Amino acid sequence: MEKTYYQILGVRKNATLKSIKAAYKKMSSKLHPDKNKEDTTEQFQELKHAYEVLKDPDRRAHYNQTGNDDFVNASKITEQANNVLLNTYMAIVERSNFEPKNYFFDMQNEMKGGLAKMAQDIVIIEDKVRKLEYLINHTEGDEFLGLAMGSKVAHMKHQVVLIKEKLDVVKRALELLKVYKYTGEHRATPNSGFVNFINV
Repeated sequence: MEKTYYQILGVRKNATLKSIKAAYKKMSSKLHPDKNKEDTTEQFQELKHAYEVLKDPDRRAHYNQTGNDDFVNASKITEQANNVLLNTYMAIVERSNFEPKNYFFDMQNEMKGGLAKMAQDIVIIEDKVRKLEYLINHTEGDEFLGLAMGSKVAHMKHQVVLIKEKLDVVKRALELLKVYKYTGEHRATPNSGFVNFINV
């Protein structure tokens, strides 16, 4: 049976934040890859993730209730999504020399293209992870190579997590984009269609 985050940290389910922090400090020192001859990278990442969930009151409450950690800080992801919208908008506007026109269709296409690229990257990296894990499990000899490959696997798995987080942000940005509508004419108008965009 898979360990719970509380078991990973070695604390009770009703543990205080202070005791969770103390347990993480003790365990992270013990499992840090730089302090071990054996490869503890995966264990260390598992410990770190458990701590990140349990130290956040909202994520911990969600984990306690559902048994999973798919909780997303809505305000944070919306803030990041708005930044994606603004950066995408300005990049397209600048490429078009600030011509007054509807840029939202171009924004949608560009962000959807980004989603497709991220999804493809995830498939590629996960395929590499599977192949590398197979090689690790079927390789005998000096432990150095196994440790190095294990570290590479942990790094690639972390890459996938980061890409998936970014993918969620862009998906949210596409949802937010639906509320915008260009009402200007095809002539120069001060901040046409932009004031409402940045003030929402």
